[in-house]
Amino acid sequence: MEWTDKNIRDSKFEGTARELLRVGFSFTRHQMDDLLFDPLAQPGSSDYRNLYISLGDGGGGEVAGVTHSFPQQLNALPGKILRITPDLSLHQGDMLSSNGRYRIPSTGPDPNPFVAVSGARPEIFAYGLRNPHRLSWDVPTNTFLANEIGLHLWEEVDIIRKGANYGYPEREGNEQLFVGGPNNGKTGSQSSPPSAFPDPDVLTVEGIEGPVTPVYPAAVYSHLDGDAIGSGGVYRGKLMPQLVGKYIFNDMTTGRLFYADLKEMIATHGQRNKQAPIHELQVVYKSPYSASGQVAVKRRMYDIVADEYAHKEGKPEPKSAGSSPKLAVLPGFAMNPGGWQAETFVPGTQNADGAPYGGGRADVRVVFGGDGEIYVLSKSDGMIRKMVSVVSASGASQAQK
Repeated sequence: MEWTDKNIRDSKFEGTARELLRVGFSFTRHQMDDLLFDPLAQPGSSDYRNLYISLGDGGGGEVAGVTHSFPQQLNALPGKILRITPDLSLHQGDMLSSNGRYRIPSTGPDPNPFVAVSGARPEIFAYGLRNPHRLSWDVPTNTFLANEIGLHLWEEVDIIRKGANYGYPEREGNEQLFVGGPNNGKTGSQSSPPSAFPDPDVLTVEGIEGPVTPVYPAAVYSHLDGDAIGSGGVYRGKLMPQLVGKYIFNDMTTGRLFYADLKEMIATHGQRNKQAPIHELQVVYKSPYSASGQVAVKRRMYDIVADEYAHKEGKPEPKSAGSSPKLAVLPGFAMNPGGWQAETFVPGTQNADGAPYGGGRADVRVVFGGDGEIYVLSKSDGMIRKMVSVVSASGASQAQK
């Protein structure tokens, strides 16, 4: 939808709305995700006011049958990043959409990659994605990034390139993914016995002549270290110069905060097994509920959120039958490491002292304010916290909040 407000200075919406694009999905999971404009595009440039739209696969890729190949099909929109021009007065030489409500970049120096492919949806900019949950664009390096939530093993940060195939549902992380059959939902390392990686590493895409080599993540972490990647961006602020040029992101369920060096991410060039190293940001926090009187101590983001949730009289929620303990300390369903199987954590999802998470999800997002600084939003306790300094740059960085 496109909304036009008559007066943006008041809190009441008084204006008009029009539907630009409607996408059908076969299932109810991870559908339309994020929207982004190219921040470098100036009036007169071919990408000016073009809208990038990330679409999940709706869950179809993980189901054997007709929906499985949707992310790889150029005649279907799910599992893609689209590029369209909502303003019909711009780029008037470009084609109109079938519904006549937007244009599609199709002429000039930078047309969409599949406008000339018979049967392909011309809106597609990139494809082969499961759930490109959040988008960001680093202006100094002109780098377009997507955080992609994986299926059962890998969480990805992808550098988005025009026309690139990110492999899903045939690939996840650096591995082959199986859907259907005895290894359904498993990757090559999880199958029994482990499956050799395909050689050559290529995919067949209808409408494209010749084999296609998948593009792999710039950074990746497994479900030994988290559950679902959240949002992120490249830090360009002033309060924490040690983090400038680092891509800061989070795991939603655990609340863990990570970073990778953007230069190292760019240097991967989408190659398999070449990912940039990921480091964890440890949080040093002054709790309003601390018995020690506002002394900053190292804490997990999950526990910070759980404390606030409890002090706001949040109620523990039941977990599945057989779980121990029976109640989750935070709301929300999570496969790992919260929710219904909190008693089965592996070492990567615990503190160094082995303390397990208490179930549920912290539901954390990393965002960047107009001041360029990092704010951590946590839905479960309804809080926004600002990261203000780096306490120590030795070993694992510690960010004070």
